Order: sequence, then C-alpha cells, then structure tokens
Amino acid sequence: MPGALFVNIPARGHIHPTLPVVADLVAAGEPVTYCLPAEDESLILATGARFRPVGNNLPEARARKGGAMSLAELPAAAVRGAIRTLPELLDVVADVRPSYVVYDAYCYAGRLVAQLAGLPAVATYATYGFNVQALGSGAFGSLSSPSSGPSSGQRTLPGFEEAVAELVRRFDVVPPTLFDLLLHAEPLNLVFLPREFQPAGDSFDDSWVFVGPSMGSRGETADLPLGHLEGGPAAYVSLGTIYNERPGFFRACLEAFAGTEWRVVVATGEWVDAGTLGPVPPNVALSRWVPQLEMLARARVFVTHGGMNSTVGAAGDGRPGRHARPGAAARPRRRHACSARGSGGVCRVQRGCRRAPRLHAGGCAGRWWPPPGCRRGPPVRWRPRPAAGPALSCAGGR
Repeated sequence: MPGALFVNIPARGHIHPTLPVVADLVAAGEPVTYCLPAEDESLILATGARFRPVGNNLPEARARKGGAMSLAELPAAAVRGAIRTLPELLDVVADVRPSYVVYDAYCYAGRLVAQLAGLPAVATYATYGFNVQALGSGAFGSLSSPSSGPSSGQRTLPGFEEAVAELVRRFDVVPPTLFDLLLHAEPLNLVFLPREFQPAGDSFDDSWVFVGPSMGSRGETADLPLGHLEGGPAAYVSLGTIYNERPGFFRACLEAFAGTEWRVVVATGEWVDAGTLGPVPPNVALSRWVPQLEMLARARVFVTHGGMNSTVGAAGDGRPGRHARPGAAARPRRRHACSARGSGGVCRVQRGCRRAPRLHAGGCAGRWWPPPGCRRGPPVRWRPRPAAGPALSCAGGR
C-alpha cells in the first residue's frame, strides 16, 4: 500500500522520538509500516502503525550490554547490519509498496533499501546531525578529521573495509567510504534536538529541520511505584536500555542513597540480576523497566548515562533537577551544551566514589567536584539547572 516505511535500529533512544511522528501520520490517514525486531512490536502497535518484524541490524550493541561501542566501531556495525537485513527489507518493500522510506541515520540498511528500491527517503536523527563543519568541530573524537581523507580514517575502523567488501559482493552497490556514511544527507532530515545543541548548528541548511524533543506516548506497560515515591524527594537512576549491565554502578547507588530522605527508583535493565546487588535499602525500589517520561515528571534528580533522549527528556520536563553520568563516548559536548544553554547541571560520577550520587542529589551547588577523598578526574563546578532551558522550550517538537 502507499505510505511510509519506517526502518530503525533496535535502540529505544532512537525508536522513541519517531513514535509521535508515526502516530501523527497514522492519525492523518497515512498508512505506515514500521520494521524492527519482534521484541519491539508493542511500541509500534501503540501508534496504530503496521508492524513488520525483521532481523536485528545492530546485534553488537545489545550484545555489548555493559560496555558501549566506540564511535570507531559503528561504521562497520552499520554495514554488517545492512548485509543482514536488506533481503528482508526488500521483501517488505515488494509486499507493502510504500511511497517513501523514513530511516534512522544510524540505520544504513534503511538508506540502502530506499536507494535499491528507487524510493525517496527522509532521515531522522535521534542524536547529532553530521556535516563537514560539525565533524571539524572536534565534538566527535576520532571521527572529527575529514581533512585526513576517507582512506586514512578507514584504516582505524575495525572491520569496516571487510564489511564493505562483503556488501559490494552480495548487493552490487557502490562501496561506501566512511564519509559517505557520515555525511550523506537526504532532501529532508529531521533532528530531534534543538539547533543550539548541535555542534556547528548554524552551518546546516534548510534541508535540516531541528524539531526539538519528540515526546509522546510510548506504549509502555510498566507502572510507576507511586506509593514508594511518597514521603520524600524522588530520585531516578537509569543507564538506558542498551549499555546497562553495570551491577557495580547500581550497587554504588544503593549504598549511596541508603539511610537518606530520598525515595529512589532504579531501572536496572533486563541484564542485571537484582539478587546480586546486595541489600536493597527500604527507600530504594528496583525495577527492570520504568516508564521514563512519567518518572521524570516526578523526579528531582536523574542519575543517567547521558543519552540524548535521557538528557533532553530530563532537561525539558519543566521541573528542577540535576543530572550525573558515569561516562560515555561522545557526551562531553552534550554536558557542556546542557550547562551552557541553561537546561541542565551535569557532573561526572567518578569511579570509586560511592558517595557521588548522594552528594549530587543533596545539592552541591557552588561546591567543587569531586569532593575530598575522590582523586579521579579534574574538579568540575556543579551547576543546578533552572526549570527548563529556553533552547528546549522554543525548539518546537512535542
């Protein structure tokens, strides 16, 4: 049937911003088919779209669990994902006959299926957009060197050249270079963050639409432990849905908040066995899954891995709060953007300091971090954030 075919990577932080877009298209009478692995079906059906299960185009990410993939590993993973899922996606196109394809920019399979089927395409960005100026800004580590040339950059990418060779052999496509992957833009590119958060944001032309936070119903069935949240300020701890197998971090949070006034909800994810975390204080509730937007509306503090969805969701909820993070690859820019735009106070949670979450939550405004006895990392001025940053409030979106 005519309409949209959505293709994405199986990561909630990339799926969630597209759901309000899908729901609006369906409400307007546009047929939408969404392709993801079977375990994500409930998210899509809640929007009214049709769901078509396909293989996982990024199994390396979910298999990594507690250790994030580096930026250097992503290009090869994207090409291998396309090799795995392109046959299924082409079958879906032949069956559904969509009018256009909407794909996540990290999902190379989506770009290729549009190209091979001769369909117009729209790219979505759950995190930063890429152009030459953004890459040259230094915000993306080892990928921020377009001047070094594609071939020299590719030699530092594990498995990339081998994956490209297999892609060409199986599908007879023009071999992509690293910067073909990074710098390809569609006639329409939707970025789910404010332009102020984007490195070199002013250099993007009108084909890039910075729509701001895209938030709506997510089809999540878990309930908040509302009774547990009564009797004190609420704190929320989550490391997202992919790289969260970090029992040591969760154990440190339990010890840090024990015996305090805080009413704490910890989302451990599906890979952490709560029984291995030790004694759970009575003011802490553990759950594998928490409806995040609802929890953020009640939390005064969010201890997070610093993913873009988590950062924007917390900064734009219109409530006072703070963020802390245990570390991730491309997030220093995100930390500085939050502080500079008045949308967040962000600090590192230093390894080896079990008091970190409690000290952050207790309000370290005006104090230097880390506190005495924590020797890791440079001192960082803690800045509490106002209710909501103007960049987020005025960005549009929903």
